[in-house]
Amino acid sequence: MRYFLLLFLCAAVSFGIVRGVSAQTPASSELIVTWHANNYYPADFRGKARVTPRTRVSVSVQVLEGGRLATPSDAVVVWRLDGATLARGAGLFNTVFTARALAGTDHNMRVMVERKGVRIAESLFRIPVVHPELVFEHAFPNRVLRSGTQATLRLIPYFFNVASLNDLRFFWQVGGEAPKIEDGDNTLTLTVGPFDATTQEQSVLVTGVVQNIANELESVRERLLFHVVR
Repeated sequence: MRYFLLLFLCAAVSFGIVRGVSAQTPASSELIVTWHANNYYPADFRGKARVTPRTRVSVSVQVLEGGRLATPSDAVVVWRLDGATLARGAGLFNTVFTARALAGTDHNMRVMVERKGVRIAESLFRIPVVHPELVFEHAFPNRVLRSGTQATLRLIPYFFNVASLNDLRFFWQVGGEAPKIEDGDNTLTLTVGPFDATTQEQSVLVTGVVQNIANELESVRERLLFHVVR
């Protein structure tokens, strides 16, 4: 039973939604906790934004009583982050913090709701912290190009702590050399070939780098190897 509950909790945390039940009173009150990472991701991204180091994280809680969600004004809400009190106050159902944990670790949060000095419900949950991500977007799923092909490559960044693409700097390398493109452009048009008469196939290594202009330590490098045939 404990194993099942642990799996459920982990799955819920991955979507930023956690339910908690009071340990001191009958299960008449539950907490619904949600969190949101305030960082950059493409407008068409349909997943849940992930927290990276220095991300501002918004967290909110609602009380589920008698099948209805509520934020009772007479309730005192206590937020704790990694064992320390983050915030406490009447009707304080929302809070914000900056992620300080390293990528690959978690922030552990606890929220408690009290009424007239009695704790009616609490929830413990974790918020994973990850590295920013960089994805190559192209129209060649097998990464095979024909000699003379003109290929458009695009670098798509995820979860950087910026407001827009204009706050990021992009770098390209093709076969170890920097192509001549507009400074900071996240799109590259690549033309390969033609081969000499004795060459049947060759490879082209493309490297993409994205960097936060305001924080150069926040950067990601990815490589993509294309096979070029006649």
